[in-house]
Amino acid sequence: MNIVVTPDAAFLVFPGGKVQNFPAAQKAETLEQIKRDPIFIASHAKDSNVFFRAGETEKVGDVDARIVDVNAAGAAIRWFVDPQSGHILKETYSTLTQSGPAQGETILENWKTVNGVTLPFSRKNMQNGQDSSGSEIGAIEFNPNVDSKLFERPSEKPTSQQ
Repeated sequence: MNIVVTPDAAFLVFPGGKVQNFPAAQKAETLEQIKRDPIFIASHAKDSNVFFRAGETEKVGDVDARIVDVNAAGAAIRWFVDPQSGHILKETYSTLTQSGPAQGETILENWKTVNGVTLPFSRKNMQNGQDSSGSEIGAIEFNPNVDSKLFERPSEKPTSQQ
């Protein structure tokens, strides 16, 4: 399955060619997720609509993490940063699930450096305090060639009648 979300369109393409639109609320939430991503935030850090506020500390495991509140183009997120390494250990944010609004939390682990950029290769997600998903990244490639046709809505293939 391919998921496509752009400012102009949002849809899923299933194996066999079936195309389904994202509901408007899911499209909006996906665009908010993009704005909460550390790479997006770092690449827009100097924009006039991106704000950072360092706060107190809070324990994350055995680390006294520094709290940094971020608002990136209207998307709010709280980072818990290891002051020794600079790694984001945890992030919290409001999100929208299929069941409605939720409090999201992501643990970021297994930091590795690729082409001079240090990124987490493991993410563990929770919604309202319950495990919800996780991801392990095998490889990261910066600025690969991407076929622009991936972002175009395909014509649905007609279903065969028997």
